[in-house]
Amino acid sequence: MADHEEDGFTLDWQEACALLGCCKSHFYNLVNAGVIPAVRSGSRKGFRVRREDCLRYLTSWRGEEGLGSALPPPAPGQ
Repeated sequence: MADHEEDGFTLDWQEACALLGCCKSHFYNLVNAGVIPAVRSGSRKGFRVRREDCLRYLTSWRGEEGLGSALPPPAPGQ
């Protein structure tokens, strides 16, 4: 099996939910809808996602709600 951490897919669903501030079912809805790119991990159900993709989703979602200015600007290279 490929090591997905090399590709930046370092967050499991629990870590992603904590970062996004959402529940497990909402996280899986985002992944299944293709809103947040993910790779399957392990022989059981599970996904790994990139931290940057989660932050990008948060930034775009908050921007739509008029809250984008409350976030700090991204670090150079992101």
